[in-house]
Amino acid sequence: MWSLAARNDAVPLGGKVAGLGGYKWDVETWHGLPYNAGYVQTVPSDEAFGAHRMAVDTSGHSGYWKEDSTSLQNQAAVVTGRYNQVVDP
Repeated sequence: MWSLAARNDAVPLGGKVAGLGGYKWDVETWHGLPYNAGYVQTVPSDEAFGAHRMAVDTSGHSGYWKEDSTSLQNQAAVVTGRYNQVVDP
């Protein structure tokens, strides 16, 4: 599974508030730094979820398709199966 989420995209948080995320016993991290341990709710954009996270250089939920953006280039790489071309966060 692949995921990208802009810092100001409210959709991942909305998914948690709506209870749509999964739960697992884990350590939550933010940019590799642990901040919570135990039974945590996760959505695909969380490091603890375990999805392949992609670099994002756009803002908001509608910005992912901005022309010439890393966000769009990452999506194209995944859709076309060129996983080695995905830029990590």
